[in-house]
Amino acid sequence: MTKNNSLNFYSIFKWVIIISFVVYAVFPFLWLVLASLKTNAELLDNPFKLPKVFQFQNYSNAIKEANKQGAFVFWNHPHWEANRSDGIAKLDPIHKEIINKGYDVFMIMIYTHPMISFISNFSRERRIPKVGVFSTWKTVYNLIETYKNMLGDNFTLFINNRGDKFKKEVDDFNNAASKGAKGIYDYLNSYMEDTGGREAYKSTFNKPFKLDDKLENEFRKLAANTSADLEDEGTYKALAKDYQKFHHHYESGKYGADRIQSNYNKYLDKQEKDKQRHLGDLESIANTLYDDTFHELLKHSSVEEIDKKVQRFLT
Repeated sequence: MTKNNSLNFYSIFKWVIIISFVVYAVFPFLWLVLASLKTNAELLDNPFKLPKVFQFQNYSNAIKEANKQGAFVFWNHPHWEANRSDGIAKLDPIHKEIINKGYDVFMIMIYTHPMISFISNFSRERRIPKVGVFSTWKTVYNLIETYKNMLGDNFTLFINNRGDKFKKEVDDFNNAASKGAKGIYDYLNSYMEDTGGREAYKSTFNKPFKLDDKLENEFRKLAANTSADLEDEGTYKALAKDYQKFHHHYESGKYGADRIQSNYNKYLDKQEKDKQRHLGDLESIANTLYDDTFHELLKHSSVEEIDKKVQRFLT
C-alpha cells in the first residue's frame, strides 16, 4: 500500500467514525421531536415513520393535561422565537391564553441596562444587528408594567448589572442619553471606533457575498456609470445580488446602468428609513432611562427574596 493510499484510507476511516458518532448523537433527538408531533395511533403503528400531519397542538394539549392533574410545568422562554423577522421579542397570544385560562404563572424578568445588552450581544458567537439590540430592549422593557398588571405578585424583577463590571460604559451611555437619540448615536459610534472598529460589531447574520470574476467585471463596468459606492459593503451586496439574479436581463441589454442606479437610490432610501427608525428607538430609550415612573417599576427583589417567592408559589 502506498503512502497516499494509506492517507486516503485513514481519512475515510476518520470520517466514517465522525459521521457515525454524529448520527448516534443526533438521531435520538430527531426521533423524540418527530414522535412528539405524531398522533398516538401513528406512534404505536410505526415509531420511525414520518407523521402524516404534524400535530403541533400536542404541546399545548400536554400543558392542559398537566394542569388538570395539578402538575407543575417549568417552561423557560415560553414560545420564544429567537429569529423573528424584526428581531423583537413580543408578548404572544399563547402567553395571554395561558394566563386568561387560569393557569398559575410565575415570571422572573431579568433586567439589564441597554449598554450592557449591547456589549453582551457582541461578545457572543451569535450576534444580532445593533439596531436589533436596542429595538428589542425598548420593546421588552416597555412590557414590565403589562406583566406586573397581568401577574400581580407572581411577577418579580431582578436587575443584573454584571457586578458593575461595565459601570463606566453605563454611566457614559446615561450621560449621552441626556442629550437624546443623537447623544446615544454619537456615543455608540465613538465607542465602537475605540473598541475594535465597526468590523468588531458586525452581526453574524450579515453573510459575505461576492460575484464570480466574470460577473464581477461586467457588474463593475456597468456600475462605473452610476453614483453607487461599491466600497460600501451593504451597497455592493444589495446591487450585486440583483445583478446576479437578473444577469440574463443585463446580458441581453434589457437592464443596464439605469437599473443599478435605481436600485442604489432605493437602497439609500431604505437605509435612511432604517436610520430614522433606529433613532426613534434610541429616543425612546433615552426618555425611558430618565423617566421616574420607569425607575419605580425597576424596584427589584434580591435573589433570596425571589427564592422565597418561588417556594411560596410552588407550595
